[in-house]
Amino acid sequence: MASPAQVIGRFLDVLAWNPLGGALLGEFTRRPQRERNLLALFLRPEADRTCPNRAATVAELIGMLRTQVAADPGHPRAVELVGELAVHSDEFAAVWALHDVEEPTRGQMRLSHPQVGELNGELNLDWDAYPIPGNPGPALMVCTAPDGSPDAGRLHLLAGLLGTP
Repeated sequence: MASPAQVIGRFLDVLAWNPLGGALLGEFTRRPQRERNLLALFLRPEADRTCPNRAATVAELIGMLRTQVAADPGHPRAVELVGELAVHSDEFAAVWALHDVEEPTRGQMRLSHPQVGELNGELNLDWDAYPIPGNPGPALMVCTAPDGSPDAGRLHLLAGLLGTP
């Protein structure tokens, strides 16, 4: 696949990625598997530098997590993850208390990447999630940019640096 892609588990754990998807995740890919969660990624203090819309992204992800937890509140991973995030992040605890739920399958993200040059390496990407119908399990999340756009050019540059098509 020529676009950045990740496989995201039911509780927002990042399970797998292609080379370009890994380049967007950066150092995050080197963390132990239990720590590779999208919320953990965006709740880190340095996330404000890499994701200019971080607070909105966190709120959306928490709404998505709440939807999955509501479907199976006693699931061991859900209990563990919500507990850990609530203890380690006041921001998570405050947004979780709002009880918002979301089930988006597409959206937009803006992130900075040091290897793609101009505008401090900022990428404006669309994302689409492709869940397995009738299954609360993993979904494929693919990031794209409109053909011919500066962001598509930046993705192409990043792919070239990685030696991928």
